[in-house]
Amino acid sequence: MNNKVNLLDLPEIISHVGRFLDQNDHLICIRVSKIFYSTLIRSIWRTILVSSVQGYPSGEALQNNKKYIEGIRLYGDIPKEYWSCRDVIASSSSLRSSVNTVHARPNPTLKPHQLHNSTITRIHLTRYSVSDELWQTLLGCTNLERLEIAYTRTNANIDLFFQLPFNFQNSEASEHIFPNMHTLSIRSVKIINPPYPYTSSYCLGMLVRECPGLCALTFDDGTESYKIEQPKHNDFRRAAFLQHPWALTNLSELCMPSMIIKDEELAALLRQMTELRKLQVPSCELGQLSLQELLTEKQGILSNGHTMRKTRHRRLCETVEVLTFNVQSADGIVQAILSNCPRLKRMRGSKVTVTEIVNGSRWVSTNLTDLNIYLEADVDQETAEGMAKSRIASKQLGKLTRLRYLDLTRQSPRIRGKNGQLDIKLRAGLDELVNLKNLTWLWFRYDGSQRLDFEDATWIVNNWPNIEFLSHFLIDDDLSVSTSVDSLFGSRNIIRS
Repeated sequence: MNNKVNLLDLPEIISHVGRFLDQNDHLICIRVSKIFYSTLIRSIWRTILVSSVQGYPSGEALQNNKKYIEGIRLYGDIPKEYWSCRDVIASSSSLRSSVNTVHARPNPTLKPHQLHNSTITRIHLTRYSVSDELWQTLLGCTNLERLEIAYTRTNANIDLFFQLPFNFQNSEASEHIFPNMHTLSIRSVKIINPPYPYTSSYCLGMLVRECPGLCALTFDDGTESYKIEQPKHNDFRRAAFLQHPWALTNLSELCMPSMIIKDEELAALLRQMTELRKLQVPSCELGQLSLQELLTEKQGILSNGHTMRKTRHRRLCETVEVLTFNVQSADGIVQAILSNCPRLKRMRGSKVTVTEIVNGSRWVSTNLTDLNIYLEADVDQETAEGMAKSRIASKQLGKLTRLRYLDLTRQSPRIRGKNGQLDIKLRAGLDELVNLKNLTWLWFRYDGSQRLDFEDATWIVNNWPNIEFLSHFLIDDDLSVSTSVDSLFGSRNIIRS
């Protein structure tokens, strides 16, 4: 290497250093030299913010730097003078994403169809007034890969969106509108006055059908699950999942926070999935039928009106990483999942008992970082036999060495059984959790019986170096003990509620 070369004159070095700098640092650095300017200017203009509150780029600046623009964030009431520069944005061949977050009243001058939509791969709309023009914009984004729509109501002519004259049933024969879409998120979206006899939910379900390469789907109509009418669930599910043939062959992430699905219906969905990475259905019952689909090596394929079974490359339980389901799901489900899902990282589930753990297989979900379940002590913890079984359950927990968040009382008292929670004290097996060095949060949200004495608190401080929060632990009534424990936790800045 030529020793006369200054490392800060090499674009590769400057670019690498620039990754660790914020916007203000970039603005300072481009004044250092021409090489700094030419290397870092792209980072400054990669994503621009247009806001009536925080300001926006001038027309001349846009003209000079349009080739660097890859994303636009539009916030609030967009100033009218900005849209005199729309031709500059429309000619930006680098544009990749358009993120419109309109928290104020929608701006009637905003015309997204004037963007260079053939290069856009991501659109995010929040609290936006959707018109026919916007649907036309979406249709023009032929390379769209990610679409997120939230808190939106529209009177748009739905025919423009589906490109079909009310002929939803035969949409499979048409060319798909979004062949490259891999991520679709629909939250609190309402289509007003959809074509008879179809509902808003059905139309949104048909949007899913227009994305044959979809990998991740989120659908949430924004209401409490117990307030949702079942027909609305049926409409979306019928349009998105029950049309034949099964079109979502790449779907591996499914998030439906408010949708109620029975065990047999959830099992039917899982049966057709080739791989499962994330399943978040907190209002859905996960029962024996769904569990069977998680564990089986066979996948159901519909061919000529008949269901055929073929062997999966890997079972769904071997690919799932995130799992959330109803707290009142069937007994034995949690134990079965923890014994069969080696890649699982986060789970919010139902009940598991000490007896199920003692009599069941060892847990293989050792990659868990977040665990939220109800651990029921269905043994007498005052007897030697009950205490021994409690220690076995604690030992299983102690093997989850990557845990950061642990909640063992997810179920509220009104839906629990007659038994209590596992006692987390040294005498009952707290020391079996010695390897949870990464634990930061420990919750006993609905439990008023967990009591700490000074010995337990000292053990926690000495053995869990990252603990930050303890929830719903009572301290011994003795004032001196209570004061000592609070002082001990205070020295480590541990929050206790």
